[in-house]
Amino acid sequence: MQALLLNGEKNEKNNLSRYTDLIIKQLEKFDYDVINILLREKEITHCLGNFKCWTKTPGKCIINDFGNEILHYYNDADLIILLNPITFGGYSYQIKKALDRIIPVSIPIFDKNSSGDYFYKKRIKNNPGLIGVGIKNEDNLEAEKIFGSLINRNGINLCLNFYRTMAFEEKDSDNKISEEIELLLKEIGDFYE
Repeated sequence: MQALLLNGEKNEKNNLSRYTDLIIKQLEKFDYDVINILLREKEITHCLGNFKCWTKTPGKCIINDFGNEILHYYNDADLIILLNPITFGGYSYQIKKALDRIIPVSIPIFDKNSSGDYFYKKRIKNNPGLIGVGIKNEDNLEAEKIFGSLINRNGINLCLNFYRTMAFEEKDSDNKISEEIELLLKEIGDFYE
């Protein structure tokens, strides 16, 4: 199985390598091959919003940069992990750019699920799971709830069967973080059996 870990740290001062290492260690325990991408080191242009990935080059962004590599990795992944410093409940701009560039996996036709949520239909057959791992520098329940809502909406919009959110404070111990990640990976394994 393959996992795509997108690290959305903003800069070196906002380093999330501790969490990356803990996540990768747990993923490898569950036999995932991990593709770890530190987004700030890659050239990823902002989405142009012109929807040419739907009309001119269906399934592929017209911008020729690392965004298309992420799309390729996404299409092959069984699990996507978004590692994100929570800022006012939202994504870092690095994660936002990467997610915007994944839009070619869908087609410009809305559908509605049994809960009444609208979403774009899928272009690809792949249906990875999604885990949003949020890192917060203080206990802020409202920001954590907003982050969870973003992950849920992205899970619905990307037509995923499985999406979960985890949030950690910077003061949390490595043991606590590892245990919670391990429990979630067991849940994912049970979900897909």
